[in-house]
Amino acid sequence: MALRTVAEVSDLLDGLGLPNTNLKWRGASPPPLPYAVLVPHESRHQYADGGVFSEAFAYDVELYTQEFDGRLNGAVSSALRDAGIAFSRDTFADEENQYCVTYFSMTLAE
Repeated sequence: MALRTVAEVSDLLDGLGLPNTNLKWRGASPPPLPYAVLVPHESRHQYADGGVFSEAFAYDVELYTQEFDGRLNGAVSSALRDAGIAFSRDTFADEENQYCVTYFSMTLAE
């Protein structure tokens, strides 16, 4: 299966009614919780015959909620699986900022 794109993941989140952005929000502040931020990391290009054969990027979809929301986490997980996107998931409670972040880590094409 071909790599999914950042735009496809954004559309998937839109379909769940989840506000989302790529890296940062335009304007001064994000919308009310819950929301998601797509955060790019290192490239994972493959090389063949002296050139780039394929381009891929590590991404986290950071899901911000007031407290852990198993139903919403499950909906995002199901939507990613249904789209054929392999991912890992980890959850972190940010006590200082009083929210919960679930990281869905995956490889995408831009």
